[in-house]
Amino acid sequence: MFERGRTNFAQLQRRVTAGHGLLRLTRECPAHYVLFDLLADASGEPLLNLPLSQRRARLQLLLADAPPPLTLTPQTADMREVWDWLTTWTVATGIEGVVSKHLLNRAEFIDLQRRPCPRRRRSEPGPLG
Repeated sequence: MFERGRTNFAQLQRRVTAGHGLLRLTRECPAHYVLFDLLADASGEPLLNLPLSQRRARLQLLLADAPPPLTLTPQTADMREVWDWLTTWTVATGIEGVVSKHLLNRAEFIDLQRRPCPRRRRSEPGPLG
């Protein structure tokens, strides 16, 4: 859920618990589903034994003609770009972090998040992990 260019988790929570007001909220606050990996194919066949590079290629094909609410997350192998995303882009949009996966590995990943430290200002990067 985005509001004024930033993620809004409270709006997402409102939608999840909306009950009869859900239809109204879906019109007022459309959600986006951001994908970064494909764990099973359309028939339900698990793809976890394939490397990420092959799963990602299948996901790109699957989303080629998808409507805008289905979004393929950006991907890079450039660590400078990852650092820029983590220190600039995540702050500007309210996104909590980035996911790091090795292209040849299967289901393993590292979740890198910006977390505020008690002794740091909110605008400074927190510990990664």
